[in-house]
Order: sequence, then C-alpha cells, then structure tokens
Amino acid sequence: MKEIDTGYKKRHILITGSPGVGKTTLIASIVVRLPGTKTGFITREIRKGGVRKGFIIETLDGERASLAQVTPFGSPRVGKYRVISESIRRVGVPAIGGRADFIVIDEIGKIEGTPEGFIRAVHKVLAGPSTVIATIAGNGNSFIEEIKLRPDVQLFKMTLRNRDSLAEDILKKISASMADDDGWANRR
Repeated sequence: MKEIDTGYKKRHILITGSPGVGKTTLIASIVVRLPGTKTGFITREIRKGGVRKGFIIETLDGERASLAQVTPFGSPRVGKYRVISESIRRVGVPAIGGRADFIVIDEIGKIEGTPEGFIRAVHKVLAGPSTVIATIAGNGNSFIEEIKLRPDVQLFKMTLRNRDSLAEDILKKISASMADDDGWANRR
C-alpha cells in the first residue's frame, strides 16, 4: 500500500509504555545527547521504603518542585495522588514555554494535564517551531489521545524488550530529520 503524503513531517517524538518500564530514564538519556538548545522538564518519583509516594518536577536548568503526593486530603486528584497544580503552573509551563531547538516534556499524562494552562502550553509548543520530545501516557483522557493522533508526531512504544535500543532509534530519527532539507534544520 502506498503511503499518502499529507504534507506533515513527523517531527515530534512521543514515547509511551507501561509504568515503570523506564520512560523517564530513556528521555533523560536522550536529552544529554541532543544537539542545540533545549528546555523543558523531567518528572522523578519520590520513593520511601521502596514505595512510590509522589513525584517532583525538575526543569532542565535545575528548578524543582513537588508535583504530586499520596495524601488523603486535597484536590485535584489523579488516582491516589494529590496534584499540586501550582507547581505545574509555576515550574512546568514556563519550562516548556521558552525558545529552544528541543522542548522536553516528561510526561504528558493525567497528572500534568490537569491544569488548563498546561494543556494550552502543550498545544502551543506542538504548533511552534521547536521539536517536542515527550513521554505520554499509554491511556488517558481526550487531551492525551488527541496529542497521540496528531499527524506531526511519531509514537514510540517502549517495552522491556526494546528499552536498551530505543534511545539509539530515536536519536537516529532526530538526526535524519535534522539532515532532511524540509525538516528540522530549516525551521531554525
């Protein structure tokens, strides 16, 4: 079957996979190898006694804030976590709003997608000139599904089988896009 040219280049990279498969580790290993300028954030687990108690958000330039915590009180909530929307508005949204060759978002998920400002910011960066590299929930709300269905994204599914080779596959995709006369290099 012949592929139809829709005029869209799959310039954004989305990584999905089961919880705990290593998506954050993967994206962190890709970020340090990217050429050019980059901005964005990584989320990290807070663990106590081997049990996940929450998450922090950390920008690529080192700013940190609590993102979500296990607590019986407070809202908004996603599952057992109380989302700290102020951290997303104060740290996450500005981190992805800067100008850079690459914008890193770990992750586009139910927790990060809670504040409306974050949703608007993600739409804006996907429509802008930067290449977005993000992890994204496997299942989720309409916002998550809409992002995964965009014609300008390429979705990579991370599994235990491919997690050791996926970084190289993604970096090759980025390198090929940069070399393409109609791709990344001409958007700078």
